Parts: sequence; C-alpha cells; structure tokens
Amino acid sequence: MKIYKILPDIPNPIKYEESMPDSWQQYPRSIDPTLQFHKIIPQMQKGDHEIICKICQSGKECKLSKIEQHYYDFENYNKSIPTIKQCPVVIDYLKIGYTLPAWDDLLIQNIKHNGEYKLIAIDSQKKGFTSLNFEQMDTEKLVGKFLNDYAVKFHFPYRITTKKGYLTVIKNPFYLPNNKITFSEGIMDTSAWSLMNIFAFFDLKENEALQIPKGTPLLHVFEVHHSIFQSNYEIIDYDNVDWDVIDKYDYNEHLAALKKSHYRKIQKTGLKDKPEHLKE
Repeated sequence: MKIYKILPDIPNPIKYEESMPDSWQQYPRSIDPTLQFHKIIPQMQKGDHEIICKICQSGKECKLSKIEQHYYDFENYNKSIPTIKQCPVVIDYLKIGYTLPAWDDLLIQNIKHNGEYKLIAIDSQKKGFTSLNFEQMDTEKLVGKFLNDYAVKFHFPYRITTKKGYLTVIKNPFYLPNNKITFSEGIMDTSAWSLMNIFAFFDLKENEALQIPKGTPLLHVFEVHHSIFQSNYEIIDYDNVDWDVIDKYDYNEHLAALKKSHYRKIQKTGLKDKPEHLKE
C-alpha cells in the first residue's frame, strides 16, 4: 500500500498503534485485581467450558474442570490480571494499517436554512471540504433517529494505491468512539481507484458545532487480499455441531487459562489433542 499526500503541509498518516491516545498508551499492561473486585459486575454462572462440556452439564465435574478449579484456588491465579492491552488479538489488530488524520482544523455545524436543517463543513480558511450537498438517503429510515438526516462526504487530501489483487479496508478507529461523528466503513479496490472520498454521519443538535483539530485520527485503513471475497462461511446449527472439534479447541484454550500454554504458542504449534484420561 502507498499513501500519497496530495496537498502540502498536511499531517503524515500515522501508524495505527502510534495513533492511540496518551490515555491508552500510558495505561498499565496489568492491574491490581482489587481494582476489579471493588466493583459489582454480574458474571456468568458457568464458565465457557461448562457450556460445552457434557460431563459438567450432567451435574458432575470433569477432570479438566477440577484441575482448573485447583489452579484458581491454590496457585494465585488472580495475583496479576492482564488488561486489554495485553490481549494478543488486540495487539495484532493495532499492528496493521495507518490512520488518515484531519488535514486541517475542521468545523461541522448543523444550521437551519430556509426552514431545513443543513450541515456546513469548513476548514480553517472557511472553505468547504465536502461534496454532494444534497440528501442522498433517508438516514432516519436507514438507522433510526440517531443521526442527522444528512450525510457529508469528506474529501481527504490523501490517495491510496495498492498492487493488483489487494484492497483497502476503511474503518473507524475503535479507540475513538465519538457519538457525534461516524464514517461509513467499506472495502475499496485501490488497485483501480485511489480517491478517499468518504461519507460521514453526524448527530448534532440545532446550531451545535463539532470542531476537529488538525491531526486528529479519523480513518483506519489497511490492506487485504481480494481472496477475502472468496472466503467460505458456513453456519453450523446446534444439532449438527461436531463436539470433538469444539472439545479440542476447549482443551487448548484451558491450557492457556492454566498458564500451561498460551495463544502465541498454539498459533505456532497448532492444537494439541486432548489426553484420553481427561475425556472420561
């Protein structure tokens, strides 16, 4: 993927992980468990294992469950509780792609003009940066009364190109939840099209304005192969579940919970078979 800056003096796109706010970057990777224990949070009466284990469902306790319970009771499992920042699933996602920032100080305001509400969108020079200043869809019918009945098309002064066969995924940065603005997500074939003209939706009251400072991360973009469209998806109904397959995954996941294995190791070595003495 190549990202071109097509205006002078605009911010560089930022690696996704580096665009995280300071509050995220400075948050500890593990926390004192008492921080959680002082809160009342309803929890599942049974863990994930008991949901699929036929022995545990019969009212007995299987050997794997006994091993796990012993570990929780006597091996100080709760001495250190990792935060979301240590989750490898989150870490891997943060490593991909870049964010396209606000290229200038931007202002969006909901005004009433000739009896109708309209959104104006201007930069620091009081110039408009959007197109299609007419209603393209009935937003209320599309998503309900959560957003202004009007979409704004941002013209980002960045172009993205990829090699043939590769596409660009466009998403909102998950760590910047903003109930005032959300961008339309999508997949673009940037081997054929480079324009970054992306729709945004707003929730602004009458005369309310949203100011977006220059450099604010707005879009997360990353590259995927076109084979994503050939992915095979199959929904397995409860009555047709292969419980041997699920049991194998469950065993390996509990090895990770018991600190006898971990996610990265399983990625490299593959799933281990559940020992016969634990199948009884």
